[in-house]
Amino acid sequence: MKYHEMTKNYIFREFECGLTVEETAELCFKSVRAIKEWNKGKVIPKECKRLMRFSSGRQLSAYECWSEFRMLSDKLELPTGQLVTPQE
Repeated sequence: MKYHEMTKNYIFREFECGLTVEETAELCFKSVRAIKEWNKGKVIPKECKRLMRFSSGRQLSAYECWSEFRMLSDKLELPTGQLVTPQE
């Protein structure tokens, strides 16, 4: 079994965003090697962190008024818990 040090970046990518190394590399237009360096503690660029949050549905916008909205698959979850599609 391979040991992984649980850095803040590793926890953010793996558990908070639910992204694999390969998915993160593709999403951020980086190499797998670069993502592995982030896992070891190298700083993740702000724009990549934002992409990772957007991709995982953790953040829709930097604006506070959107803070309680999130994406779940192809639906928008409202602060009330209701899920809506683009047609609704």
